Amino acid sequence: MKSLIAILFFIGVVVHAPCYGQLLDTGLLKQKFRSHLDNNFQEKIYVHTDKNSYLAGEILWFKIYNVEAYTNRKVNVSKIAYVELLDAQNKPVLQVKVSLDNGTGSGSIYLPVSLQSGSFLLRVYTNWMKNFDANYFFHKGLSIYNTVKVDSVPTEDPPMIASAIQFFPEGGNLVNGLTSKIGFRGVDHTGKGFDFTGFVLNDHNDTLAKFRPLKFGLGNFYFKPESGKNYRVIIQPRIGKVFYAELPQVFERGMVMQVKTQQDSMLNISIQSNLDQKGNFILFVHSGQKVISNYTINAQQSIPTVELPIEKLGDGISHFTLFNAAGQAVCERLYFKKPSALLKVSVSTDKVEYPKRAPVKVSVSQTQHARPANSNFSVAVFKADANGYEEDIVTSLWLTSELKGQIENASWYLSDSSTIATDNLMLTHGWRRFVWKDALSGEKRELEYLPEVQGPIVSGKVVNRLTQANMPGVNVFLSIPGRKFQFYTGVSKQDGRVHFYPRKFYGSHEIIAQTDPRLDSLARIEIQTPYSEKIAEYGYPSFNKNLDTNSLLKRSIAMQVNNAFHSGSLNKEINLVKDSSLFYKKPDRRYRLDDYVRFTKMEEVLREYVSDINVILRKKEFHLSAFDKQANNFFDSAPLMLIDGLPLFDDGNSIVGMDARNIKDLEIVTNTYGYGTHAFSGIASFRTYNGNLSGVKVPAQAVVLDYDGLQYQKEFYAPMYEGDVSRRSRLADYRTTLLWRPENSTNNLGKGTLDFYTSDLEGEYIVVVQSLSENGQAGHSSYSFKVSKDAATKL
Repeated sequence: MKSLIAILFFIGVVVHAPCYGQLLDTGLLKQKFRSHLDNNFQEKIYVHTDKNSYLAGEILWFKIYNVEAYTNRKVNVSKIAYVELLDAQNKPVLQVKVSLDNGTGSGSIYLPVSLQSGSFLLRVYTNWMKNFDANYFFHKGLSIYNTVKVDSVPTEDPPMIASAIQFFPEGGNLVNGLTSKIGFRGVDHTGKGFDFTGFVLNDHNDTLAKFRPLKFGLGNFYFKPESGKNYRVIIQPRIGKVFYAELPQVFERGMVMQVKTQQDSMLNISIQSNLDQKGNFILFVHSGQKVISNYTINAQQSIPTVELPIEKLGDGISHFTLFNAAGQAVCERLYFKKPSALLKVSVSTDKVEYPKRAPVKVSVSQTQHARPANSNFSVAVFKADANGYEEDIVTSLWLTSELKGQIENASWYLSDSSTIATDNLMLTHGWRRFVWKDALSGEKRELEYLPEVQGPIVSGKVVNRLTQANMPGVNVFLSIPGRKFQFYTGVSKQDGRVHFYPRKFYGSHEIIAQTDPRLDSLARIEIQTPYSEKIAEYGYPSFNKNLDTNSLLKRSIAMQVNNAFHSGSLNKEINLVKDSSLFYKKPDRRYRLDDYVRFTKMEEVLREYVSDINVILRKKEFHLSAFDKQANNFFDSAPLMLIDGLPLFDDGNSIVGMDARNIKDLEIVTNTYGYGTHAFSGIASFRTYNGNLSGVKVPAQAVVLDYDGLQYQKEFYAPMYEGDVSRRSRLADYRTTLLWRPENSTNNLGKGTLDFYTSDLEGEYIVVVQSLSENGQAGHSSYSFKVSKDAATKL
């Protein structure tokens, strides 16, 4: 991970002066900041979906971009992403795991017709991201319409939630006698900003301030509070009833920081304080990992100020934090600088209008600083009426992933928006990816979740089945039964936790976890869910149940026809090359039981022709031992005995009584076999014909679970109409998504091309491209064309 941090380049303007109490200085602060980032690597994710609104019965296609949180460069750390569809109660209705390779991955989710119409959240994260706030996960609001179930759309409106307003003093707090800039955010019952007029009144009903939002319910006003005074805020919506609100608490003593733009090129940072003892302070400014400035400020001045050229700031969000001499962050402010080094993406088609079932050629060109740019990009082509608001990769990586909560029409802030509107956003949605108290403490935080650098990690906990106390030092065994089974061992840590590191496996499997009852009869293993149970502060999009019914009907017919006539093509999976080797690789001996005389009991099989296994009956108990090739004798203890990958801890008593007709073969390792922290006295691996534990009684202490592996990738269905015969086919083609291509790359000239065919549906279609270069620069573009029957006559 430190190799990721080595790319940092620190710059700063430092004014050296003795600090109050000598408890914290600029050099120490910078050192602790750097050290904290070195030890707290973070990822963030952007997900491109093929469209933004769906019908139950359709397939949601997606592409995942996983990047380093501060540089936006793709990272090849996590190999698994967790994808969930949450309903309005934040309950997961669909969950899948997707393989990541070099920072990207793709997959699909079939939206079953059992889903109710409504608003949903698509959220995506890695196991490593679970160590941090759930607000860091990727979230995207989706609308899903069920046109199959008659009672799916509610006939009554949900209870109206009153409009609300929040106030955010610049820097953090309102302080007695100090003028503050106060940001505010007003949202209605749908979670969107609304238009209103607000008034701040005192005890005598005098109006002390009047304010209105500039855009999306956001705005600001200046106010000089006094402690001990009572203030009322009246909100008068343009539409709706008047309601009341309260300002934040007014502190008797404290500091206020203000950041103002001067002539579009300079920032003026001023500090006000009413503290009796005014020592020196440090103003620390950083853009992501880059330290911009690190000033020592003499607070003895009446209103200390610092000027900072905007050009010195990094692209995106910069944090301004004021520290006192004791190392406490007393004020904080965010500022947004529009990214200047974005990828310029151009997309076009070879025509502007096409007939049905006609070939379309899409050309993509990408440059950065007017030079060809290499990048990885994803492309979707869909019917315009299937679209909704699209948050692009630029907006996500530079803005929404760094701010708290849902941002209405976030991409607008990266367009030619006013500085004031963006500043209102910084005032009302500000947050940071770490806590300064943790950063300055110098203590390394113990992280619960490990990065899945090879494949999925299966985690569990061992507890005493009677007292529920954690049990450390217990051997635990995990099996994924099958013809090509997987078997793993682990030892519980001090807190009872145990981790297994299986190689990538696909589809749903039965997994079995157990301890050896001969050694730990009171131990119970609990397998933990790999999905996060944390909930983020992210609002659901408003659901438009009054969408044009004619449009919905046409989409519904298209979906049902497509599913009826092309179900085989829609569910076609991509063949994967999977590692099917067993953990002990090649056995020393293998017995195919069908090659020998068949017996009904395994005791007879072992005694008659399996010379590498010794069967002893002692005090009515069987004891099996494997041959030790090195010692040229049998081991004194029993081997690791497996059946379809499930270990049996009874010295072989279950095996000898088993119906031999269920066993296909037996593989034996005839030497001491080290595996993890264990050394087994050989291995005897029995396998049934289907690898399904046929005829096997699973031990009572074992935990059996259905466990999802990685998702099998589906192949996007895009028919080719290359000849007259296929073009005249009477088989209906009602695709609304004409192309989904998640993995594409530009050539050395920064160009790429894609080909597909139109369907039988006329209308406007949109091409959307999301792109990310190797150096972390993002870009996006869109283009539209038409499909009509008239286009055929123009050819």
